[in-house]
Amino acid sequence: MYQRPPRIDVDHPSTVNETSNQDLSRYDSRHHQALRTNYAVPTPLASPRNNPFEAQNHDSFDNEQGSTDAPNLPWKERVRCFTWTWFTMTMATGQMANVLYAVPYRFPGLYAIGVTFFLLNICLFIFNVVMITLRFRLYPSTFWASISHPSESLFVPASVISFGTILLNITQYGTQQGRTGEWLDEVMVVMFWIYAALAMSFTCGIYLVMWSTQVFTLATLTPVWIFPCYPLLVIAPHAAVLGNRVPGSRALDILIGGFTLQGVGFMVSLMVYAAFLYRLMTIKLPQDPLRPGMFVSVGPSGFTIAGIINMGQALPKSIPPDFMSVGPLAGTITMIMANWVGIWLWG
Repeated sequence: MYQRPPRIDVDHPSTVNETSNQDLSRYDSRHHQALRTNYAVPTPLASPRNNPFEAQNHDSFDNEQGSTDAPNLPWKERVRCFTWTWFTMTMATGQMANVLYAVPYRFPGLYAIGVTFFLLNICLFIFNVVMITLRFRLYPSTFWASISHPSESLFVPASVISFGTILLNITQYGTQQGRTGEWLDEVMVVMFWIYAALAMSFTCGIYLVMWSTQVFTLATLTPVWIFPCYPLLVIAPHAAVLGNRVPGSRALDILIGGFTLQGVGFMVSLMVYAAFLYRLMTIKLPQDPLRPGMFVSVGPSGFTIAGIINMGQALPKSIPPDFMSVGPLAGTITMIMANWVGIWLWG
């Protein structure tokens, strides 16, 4: 367990005696010993700064001591501290490209800006994959430790979401008419179903590991518990874009799959919403360092609204004449209902 080092009065150097130096030496020894355990120390969500009982004292120590007394870790030990949370960076960068693609007010150069974020996201994703692979290659025991860790395991699906966001950006920027051949459309259809299977596997797998290896209390519940179902929540936006690219029954299959899997992810997040609301009613707000994580709860509704509305707009073009015995009318009704459901969820 991470322990706060002894306080030193830097305003009065004469008070720093031999005992204080020995205490600092013991602290450095304990810190390096902690790095040899299965967990990266300190982990992003388990560091003293996020501990409500130690954060204030630790921050005051940092202010008095400065950063010069931090242990000089070797490169290999720094790699051990590379966690799954780094993939949230590629999630955000990919969504920037997604937002730029959907901006309704177009101007020359907007496409190039979006492509820049898209390519930057690919580079960052490759960097994250290399670093996390090095960590598990150099320290094999940290692989299972990261999956079974109560905080870090919640961010394992971030790698899958980042991959799904890259696929979405490829469909948006690569399959536009005149930019590539039809071969890319075919590839993206296959990759869509591969990602759908991957997202379902990771969502079920992470929750199963959590429920099998961890014991959680209501006081520790935060909206971050929604994160394992996030891979399912980016399927609908991808299905909407891809449904506009491919013709006929293949587009209909993709849109139906998008509606179904998006519903699974949103219903799981809705149940976590209910549990978190109960936690707020009975225990009050989380500790200050954890409150920014409450904004994670905005994501499921936002992805679902965008996915349902866009899939509803794409559906009329892929409806066969005999669909549900009413043909194109079913597509028109679905489009209208999708708009109203989106407004309802937004409210």
